[in-house]
Amino acid sequence: KRGTWVIDDSGKLTVNINGDMADYSEGKAPWYGYADQITAIHISSGCTNVGRNGFYGLTEVKEVTGGENVEACAMYSFENCGNMIPEIYLPKCDYLGECAFRGCGAVRIVLPVVEEVRKKAFAQCPYLTQIDLGSKIESIGVLAFSECPQMWADYTPNIFMSNPTPPKLYTKVAAST
Repeated sequence: KRGTWVIDDSGKLTVNINGDMADYSEGKAPWYGYADQITAIHISSGCTNVGRNGFYGLTEVKEVTGGENVEACAMYSFENCGNMIPEIYLPKCDYLGECAFRGCGAVRIVLPVVEEVRKKAFAQCPYLTQIDLGSKIESIGVLAFSECPQMWADYTPNIFMSNPTPPKLYTKVAAST
């Protein structure tokens, strides 16, 4: 057993996990049946990885707290999650899978130690105005910030990196051999 979860009367989903969250198929996380009631997410300090589709489709979420020990967000982990979430802060997250935050309703995402951002990680985020990637960023996948209208509203992206060496920017998807 990896952990427990509960939704309180205010709509806050608290996920108590020690270690990695399980991976789920789209819309199959155990709390997904309550998606329309979930307005906040709290990730316990024991959670080290947000699993595939972990918070997929929780469109009513307006707050994400905790997650101070999350080291990775798998593919689709926050896809289509949230509606005007002021900030998602994951201080130890160093890896983002493909489409990890695609369509996410966050306004600001702070990932101070992220090293790798996979393709379309932040694509189609309607409210996203700022991303803080810190000093360890090494690579940013193709279309990572595509279709984020607020990010590009003034033709100056609000992407902050304090790494003195620019990361690899992938502009094409490599053909598999």
